[in-house]
This record gives sequence, structure tokens and C-alpha cells, in this order.
Amino acid sequence: MEKSAVRILVCLKVIRRMVDREEMYAINPNDENVLEMALKLKENSKDIHITVLSMGPEAIKSTLKELYSYSIDSVIRMTDPVYAGSDTLATSYLLTQAVRQLGEFDLIMCGCYSSDGNTGQVAPEIAARMNRPLISCVTDLRLEEKGILCERITDCSIQQIEAKFPLVITCMRSVNELRVPTLWDIMHAEDMEEVVLTNNDLNLEHGKCGIAGSATMVEKTVKVFHNPRGKAATLDEDAIQKMINILRDAGGSR
Repeated sequence: MEKSAVRILVCLKVIRRMVDREEMYAINPNDENVLEMALKLKENSKDIHITVLSMGPEAIKSTLKELYSYSIDSVIRMTDPVYAGSDTLATSYLLTQAVRQLGEFDLIMCGCYSSDGNTGQVAPEIAARMNRPLISCVTDLRLEEKGILCERITDCSIQQIEAKFPLVITCMRSVNELRVPTLWDIMHAEDMEEVVLTNNDLNLEHGKCGIAGSATMVEKTVKVFHNPRGKAATLDEDAIQKMINILRDAGGSR
């Protein structure tokens, strides 16, 4: 890799999904959008090095290995029993410490949220921990000299932002579709190996990892059953009048 190459880190999560009524591991849908955005940047410039960083058990190994079929330069998986049960606070700590030990990245790219947690907290926490600017909800992105030009969605408008490296961005859901790798690329991925980082490599404080480092404590989970107090009536004239009376009594008619 040339020294002038732009180093991009894609933080990616592997989740459990139901596919054809079977539970299996798959890339978080929003992270597929992030990956495609990074790949498009690489298409337009040879001087880009893409690293994927994910955290998870041995069970996600094959899912991560498939990422090499997309011309990813390096795939890294963090795993250790100490990391189990991490909430967003502990996860952002773990990822940030890993990034610092892996070297300097110009651009860190994340999804806005994961479909299994939907908190949207990890990327902002990484940016805060690393003291980097965060651009959220990005829909379009291109490289400029020593930075990026991007579009992002706000609650009431579309913004264009120009910013210098280093940066953290989050990508909006459904802004693109992850490409299908060629058969040759899939075969090439079979010969590649992920890089595994454990706490023996990172040497992080146990009190900041996993359940011990999590501010969120789940005491119990319950199933919620909805029991609406509805009344049914057939659609004849008497029934219609009955529904009108019910709505009037409930305050629905003024």
C-alpha cells in the first residue's frame, strides 16, 4: 500500500436474521449500504485501502470471510469472552481501542443503526472518543483532496458538506444496494483469512469491556400482548348507527 493511499475503516456488524424461515448470520442491512459506498469510492481511485472491523464469535467467521469477494483489503474480527454482553458504551470503547492500535484511518464509516438494536449510538460514541468530526445520515459521498464532499439528509433539508480528514460518517439505509460479487471473486475469497484480535492482543481493561463496562443493564424481558378493547358490528344501517353511537360515547365525535 502506498503511503498516499486513503485508509478507510468500515465498522460492520453481523446479526442474526431470518432467511426462508431459518435463522442465520448475515451482514446488518444498513452496513451493506456502508460497504457499497466504500466500494464505489475504491472504484474511482486506486489509492484506497479498505479495512473491515467487526466484533463477534467464531460463528460469524464464514460471513466475514465472504467480504473478501468484494475486494476488501483486510477483514478483522475482534473476539474474546471478556467482550461478551457489551452494550453500545462498551462496544464503542472496544472498537475505538482497536482502531488506535491498528493505525491511523482517514475515514471511519458506519451504519446509522443496526436492525437488532436500532440505537444509533455506536458511531457517535466512536467519534466522541476519538475527538473526530461526525457527519451523519450521508446519502452520497465522493473523495476530494485530503477530504470528502458529501450529501446528508436532515429533518427538513438536504445538506452538502465538505470536510477534511480524519472523519467519522454514518450512511443512511437503502441509499444503494450491495453489488453481487463475481464467481471468480467468490473463489478468491476462499483462500483468504480473517485477522483475529483477542484481548491478548489488545490488552484492554476488563472493567471497560463486556457486561462490566456496560451502562445498560437488562433485568428482564417480557412479551407484550396487545388486547384492544374493540367492538365488532356488521355493516348494515343499524350497525353503522351503533358504531356512530359508540364513537360519540367515546368522544370520537364532536
